[in-house]
Amino acid sequence: MFAAAIFPMAAAGISNTWFSYVDQHAILSALLRSEATSAADKIESFLDSIQLTLGSTIS
Repeated sequence: MFAAAIFPMAAAGISNTWFSYVDQHAILSALLRSEATSAADKIESFLDSIQLTLGSTIS
């Protein structure tokens, strides 16, 4: 009787933990992808401004 009550509760807890982990991993991946894109855009903008400054200095 004890095993019949504990096994389903343990299985539910394990599955909830797994699905929570998968959801958190997906959310974190999306956040990191967004931050990486933002950083790349800032770097590109910085390099473009340097290129413009050097281009006008050399010309």
